[in-house]
Amino acid sequence: MNKKSILTIAGLALAAGVATPYITKTSIEHLIQNQQQQLSNIGIAFKVIKDEGFLKSQRDITIKFTDPQKLLEYLAQNSQISIQELNKLTNNGVLLEETSFKGEITNSNIFPKKIHMQLIPDQLPSGLQKAMQKEPSLQKLITSLKLILDFNTDGKLTYATLNDIVIKDHKNLFKVTKPEITLLNNQHYKSSINNITLNINEHRETIFFYVDTITSDNIQKSPLDIHSVTKIKKIKYTYAKRYHNASYESDNNSFSSSVNSDNNSVNTLFEYKLNNIAYKARRVNLGIKDFDLRLSVNGLSKAPLLDIANNTGHKNYTQKEMEAKLQEIANNGFTIALHTDIKDMKFHINRQQFNSQTLQCNLTANIPKNSFNKRSRQRDIMRKLTLKGNIVVDEALVQAIPPLRRYDTNVTNGLANFAIELKNQRLYVNKHILR
Repeated sequence: MNKKSILTIAGLALAAGVATPYITKTSIEHLIQNQQQQLSNIGIAFKVIKDEGFLKSQRDITIKFTDPQKLLEYLAQNSQISIQELNKLTNNGVLLEETSFKGEITNSNIFPKKIHMQLIPDQLPSGLQKAMQKEPSLQKLITSLKLILDFNTDGKLTYATLNDIVIKDHKNLFKVTKPEITLLNNQHYKSSINNITLNINEHRETIFFYVDTITSDNIQKSPLDIHSVTKIKKIKYTYAKRYHNASYESDNNSFSSSVNSDNNSVNTLFEYKLNNIAYKARRVNLGIKDFDLRLSVNGLSKAPLLDIANNTGHKNYTQKEMEAKLQEIANNGFTIALHTDIKDMKFHINRQQFNSQTLQCNLTANIPKNSFNKRSRQRDIMRKLTLKGNIVVDEALVQAIPPLRRYDTNVTNGLANFAIELKNQRLYVNKHILR
């Protein structure tokens, strides 16, 4: 390779090295300009007041709400909050007019993976400023707030976090550490909080509430195709006031819900799982190793539910309209199924002890298609309602509770089975009318 070729290659490499930051910087500038126009269309003024850097860009920015009503209308159309509620929350937009933010945008122009934004409060509503003057803890909180946002190079938000929220005085404490949201796509996001602490000490009364490691995973493909799972590593609560004390703890708490639909019906499922439950109060002590609950509602009429879901935040139903929707759902009929599974329960009350290694409940209620209306009598509804299932407990628990012995219990492997059935408006336990 001759000297001329080497110089040519070196020149091309140098040109590419110089061009890459320039192209990236120009591309992001166009992206910001597009965002400025879109925000302006909904009443937000987003300005770049300083732009520095070549290999790495840093832009100082300000954000102001120039047309609050236009913004509130946009939020109402794209959320589940009505315009009336938004006006009430913002005093018809006045609070937004008095609020502005400042911050910076940074990004690499060589290897651009994300656009990083930080925002802090700049101008605040006059009412909030007065409150801050009276409450030093509030002033410390507001002035410390910092919102951090990450965008991809297409301008789509991918991550958001807020610095720790702390409100503290000499008696009370409220603290939220590391709240985060990660947006995977338009339908899927995850959120987390390290922990939340609330400690109140006033008038010889103490309340302590603590939740540790909260995570949430949410997918919404359509208004009637929703899946959500929230997990909490630990929940702890204590209350004390002279002669009244109570406490609660549980581990590995999981709460999930799902909604799905076919052509004509909607099915929902709610599940709750908790471990190592410990509840204590005066003369009461309850311990449960494992608690599982599953509740499903199937066969709900799709048309009225879809109408409600599509119009939430956009339409205020009158009481008469909502009653008509609910009646349509009820008239179509549906099925409710409840399953609970409790392991290793110890219950102590007033010096009496009730233990059961197993406590299960399986119940299914069905309301067939009907023509009920608000004038229907309760007995007419009860005639249509059917309920079947069973409850299983340790035989030892049956022996400890005398009223349970009267129902000819079927015992297998130390477990007592109670067959439950509702018919002719009467509830039967093992074919005996419940008394």
